[in-house]
Amino acid sequence: MAGVSKPTVVITSRVHDHVLQVMRDKLLLRPNPSDEPLSPEELVNRSRDAEGLIVFDCDHVDDTLLDACPHLRVVASGGTLDNIDMAACTKRGIWVTGATDLLADATAELAMALILALLRKVPAGDAHMRKGLFIGWQPILYGRTLRGLSVGIVGMGRVGQSLAAMLTGFELTGRYYADPLPLPDAHEQRLGFTRTSLDTLLAHSDVVVLALPLNAATHRLIDCKALEEVRPGACLVNVSRGSVVDESEIVGALDEGRLSGYAADVFAVEDDAWPDRPADLMPGLVAQPGKTVLTPRLGSSLEELRLEVVMRAASNVIEALAGRVPADARNSLPTHQAISA
Repeated sequence: MAGVSKPTVVITSRVHDHVLQVMRDKLLLRPNPSDEPLSPEELVNRSRDAEGLIVFDCDHVDDTLLDACPHLRVVASGGTLDNIDMAACTKRGIWVTGATDLLADATAELAMALILALLRKVPAGDAHMRKGLFIGWQPILYGRTLRGLSVGIVGMGRVGQSLAAMLTGFELTGRYYADPLPLPDAHEQRLGFTRTSLDTLLAHSDVVVLALPLNAATHRLIDCKALEEVRPGACLVNVSRGSVVDESEIVGALDEGRLSGYAADVFAVEDDAWPDRPADLMPGLVAQPGKTVLTPRLGSSLEELRLEVVMRAASNVIEALAGRVPADARNSLPTHQAISA
């Protein structure tokens, strides 16, 4: 209708041009064309009059942001959800949406890559080649085969189940820890993973994979005490959140040989919601290239996947700002709170 202004939507990270084209007919867009994330101050300044936000894992949506943006009606995640204060949004009548179901297989694939990279010493072999030391086969860099090992998955949501399915062909012993609910018996039998306590999983696993959300209960779940339970020489793989582990204790366990390797796609420096997060990447992790594999949040870095995730976010914003319940809503709003366009 002529004379009716379009709702303003802030997009915090660079997205595909196709996404912008789809949204421009209905919305006034304020995108970030840079590969650099917005600072918290920049995000607030851009969003004061916005009715919608599309945010990513580097953005923190909390009371500070929400108080500065009184017109917000929807926050759509282009990634995961644990950087968004769901309760704070719900209290204000703001939809929170996220197509997290799309991310599981890609994240599980990366976990597989990290497991094999640690066990087969891929980074050390690559460094050996680049230093010009290759003279043919030598009796060096002996690794381990995954086949027949014991693997423990901490967290059995979509990512954990996807990874367990990928591991079924390796004839290994599988354990998982899930709190509070176990998988149905039929799922356990299909995947070949048995539920156990965290202490038992740590004590009996050659490879431990962390695939659980970050919250008050899981913050630094793998700490000094937990690492004392780990089977000596085990490998630890983290595709959940950096602050699920105590990174300084991980460095100590690597130094002492209690862990033979640590691979991570996530780091505590990213976890803005936690006041005790480090200011920089833990130097001790970077300083051990023979024992660590570190990747820059590659879990969902697939071209087609990123387009699909952000397109879903765009669709959710359009639906919410039209007064409809968005398809990927992750909270529930009372009818009187859902503001009609």
